[in-house]
Amino acid sequence: MYKDGYKLRGGSCEQDIVKRLRNEIDKLESQLERLQIEDTPHKFSLMKTYKTMIASRQELLQQMQNF
Repeated sequence: MYKDGYKLRGGSCEQDIVKRLRNEIDKLESQLERLQIEDTPHKFSLMKTYKTMIASRQELLQQMQNF
């Protein structure tokens, strides 16, 4: 969760974090699309994991944009 006065590691600014979150979301969504096409072991488990990861990053992104 985002906290007031929270120091970011590595001196990153909020715009950098937002950009990284968007890039991660894009990457995860493309991996999810690939999984839907391919026939891989544990396909549905992986799809669920990717959806959870996307949702958590979208939540973080929303929190960053609200502050």
